[in-house]
Order: sequence, then C-alpha cells, then structure tokens
Amino acid sequence: MLWTATPSSAKTTSSFPSAASASARKTANGNQEEGRRLFNQACQICHQLAGQGALIGPQLDGVGNRGLERLLEDILDPNRNLDKAFHTHTLTLSNGDALTGLHRRDDGALAIFVNAAGQEFSIPKQSIVRKESNPKSIMPDNFIEILSEDRLADLTAFLLSPANRTQSSGRENTSPKSSDKLSETQ
Repeated sequence: MLWTATPSSAKTTSSFPSAASASARKTANGNQEEGRRLFNQACQICHQLAGQGALIGPQLDGVGNRGLERLLEDILDPNRNLDKAFHTHTLTLSNGDALTGLHRRDDGALAIFVNAAGQEFSIPKQSIVRKESNPKSIMPDNFIEILSEDRLADLTAFLLSPANRTQSSGRENTSPKSSDKLSETQ
C-alpha cells in the first residue's frame, strides 16, 4: 500500500500534540513486529534502515536515538525540519505540463527526479522552462489521518527499539542526488 498525500499540514500541526501524547502512552505497548511490517510496507520505498530499503529520503540508521517526540515530529510533520537536500521541485515544461519531484541527478541531456511513490522519472533538460524549489518533502504529510494510534504506536515501537539505536552511518541527511546543474527559480 502506498500512501497518498493530501494538503493537510494545518491539520497535522494542530493535531500533533494529541497524537504525540496518545503515541507516547501506547508506544510501550506497541508491537515491534507489526511496526517492522508497516515500515517495510510503507516506509522502505523511500527510506533505508539497516541496509534495507531505498535511499530516496533520509537514511534512518540510528533513528531510535532521536527519541519519541522528534520521531513523531518527523513522521507526522515531515516538512517541519526538512533539510534543503530533500526539498521538492516543481517543474514547468515547454508543453505547459507541471510536475513535482525530488531531483536525484542529471544524466546527460536528462534530469532525473523521483515522485512520492519512490519511482524515478526523467525529463529532457531542454523541455524544462522553469524549476522552483519548494520547502516540502515528498513524504506524505497526512499520516495522522492514515495511521490509527495503534499502528503509529507499532511503528514508533519498532523505530525506537534497541536494534534501531545503533550508530548512525552519517547519511541520514545526505542528498540522494548529484549536483544540481539546472538553474532554480526562487
């Protein structure tokens, strides 16, 4: 199951304290194995943990060291502390189409991006009329609407488990792309 994003940052931000409180109470009883299944199903399309998954979003080795509050903030409000390397870009193409994605790399005459489903797509550079950086993640910001308190508790129990408190590889905030050779319009 892939998550679909809806514009809900206002709801996410206003609901965050109650979700954090509920999850904090339930995390002690969260099912780590169910959390692992949820991570494998919904998170690994973009995140890597212990060598498993994709390197589209931040790499998550050592994520358990962040603590519950920061972890919930990262899950429920992914745009709050977003590193610039993970900002999305809105492209206006010469045919009038508009696309949004995370710039991964340039490959000759093509610019390679990835969408919210973790799928790469390429655009001929000469067809890009405008490229704007957006301070938004491709990570859906509506998990608070999608995950029940029990499922959120399972996910946080898994991510906070001792196995995920290992040393970080130092890649959690590295960009998955090579140098950005396209000019950006702010």
